[in-house]
Amino acid sequence: MLFRSASRARAGSIFSSWPRHCASPEQIATNKTVVTRFLDGVPTTPAAITARSLLLATDYIPHSPRLAAFNANNRVSGRQGWVQAVEAGVLRPAPGPARTRDLLIAQCDFVSVVWKQVLPDPDNASRTFEAFTFDTFRLQNGQLAEHWDGTTR
Repeated sequence: MLFRSASRARAGSIFSSWPRHCASPEQIATNKTVVTRFLDGVPTTPAAITARSLLLATDYIPHSPRLAAFNANNRVSGRQGWVQAVEAGVLRPAPGPARTRDLLIAQCDFVSVVWKQVLPDPDNASRTFEAFTFDTFRLQNGQLAEHWDGTTR
């Protein structure tokens, strides 16, 4: 469970402004669909970038260090910051083996995706191991309002 209750949020924390109720089962299913649509491939054409950007709230908040740095350096934010970062090639997939969606979990206004990647073992080139990372989104009014991931740079 991500949070037992938004009402337990501390005053002044980032959680204090979140709704104090959970989404209906229908809304949770819709939220999963929105996240899946957003994460399916990297948009490469102007029309695809525009269509994908409409899934983001205008005041979208990314917590990924790469996008936050891009936004700060270019004095942009929200949906427009994401669009400019995609157009600049900042958000292209990392090199290396493809990752697959291993788990899709939703609760209240949050949807998390766990990704699996099979990587070469750095200690034994003849072996591999499974590595996992994540993306978590907070949705508001059917749009992606906030995003966290396992990226450190």
